[in-house]
Amino acid sequence: MKHASFRWMVLLVGVLAMTQAGCRPASPKWSEDYAGEMKKAAAEGSLVLVLVDGPGWNAPSDELHRGVLRAPEFIDFVKENHLRLVEAVIPNPRGKGVKQDEANRLQEIIVKSGVHGYPTLALFDSAGYAFVSFSSTDLKQVISTLRSGVEQQKKFAETMAEAETLQGDERVQKLMSARELLPEERRDAYPGLIDTIIKNDPEDKTGFQKRIADAQQFQEQMTLFNKQLAEQLGDVSKLKPQESLKMWRESVLELLKKDVWAPMVRQFIYQSIVVSYFRENKPKEALPYLLKAADAYPESPQSEIMRREYDRLTAELEKESAEREVPARSAESPAEQPDVQ
Repeated sequence: MKHASFRWMVLLVGVLAMTQAGCRPASPKWSEDYAGEMKKAAAEGSLVLVLVDGPGWNAPSDELHRGVLRAPEFIDFVKENHLRLVEAVIPNPRGKGVKQDEANRLQEIIVKSGVHGYPTLALFDSAGYAFVSFSSTDLKQVISTLRSGVEQQKKFAETMAEAETLQGDERVQKLMSARELLPEERRDAYPGLIDTIIKNDPEDKTGFQKRIADAQQFQEQMTLFNKQLAEQLGDVSKLKPQESLKMWRESVLELLKKDVWAPMVRQFIYQSIVVSYFRENKPKEALPYLLKAADAYPESPQSEIMRREYDRLTAELEKESAEREVPARSAESPAEQPDVQ
């Protein structure tokens, strides 16, 4: 009789487990076909969630899979927002058999998703732009960040659609509004957006045409500057680091005497000199070049920042100098001792 009761209990537990399993949402499948999923997303108007993971087992990845990717809340979120899922596993650098085109594809995903470590989750739209890219193993944080990314992409898409119905300055203004909805550090990276703005802004009221021309000039002049610098320096491999750095600064300043360099090139070079002095822990020597960098390209946004840094650093150095002088004066003229009777 006891054996019969035990069998019924086993059957009952099995039925309950099956019932509970049936109530859980089915775990979504992760594809390895990034390009294929992007095409499907473009046809559907959906988003693609990419998981970039490193080679082999690691604790954060295991925690992410167990605590987040298999959680009912995450699965529900994926289904509600019609997300397509792609898993990009970076092969072991020492591994063999990885085809070059596969390596190139993975590298493209890494660059676009802004990966700084593994595992990373990145939410892409069908144009291949990552609206959010982050690492977390906390379920609430993952869902909250993804929800923010979905809402941000939705507003961006709606604003871009509104821009299509407008013309002239109104269209340009709407396109600029769409650009403001992108993450600040990557606003100029959205595929084709800057080109579209320029196409609809023949008078260059937004200044993008000038920015592109300036960037091209900067690249060309920096290439020329570095070539001339290398010729002037020669072989410095046998010099000590401090000697090499001193020689580099002297050569750079000599080249800057030529009145051929664009303002942004001059500013960049002076900034490089400032950095070189800071690396040697010589802030006082860096000061004049910080001001030269600000003056070299006064209309640049960095100019005002460097002027504030110049004022801050000057005040800091003056304060340190004053604090050193007080004990020095005390040591030179000690207080008179009272007479002892």
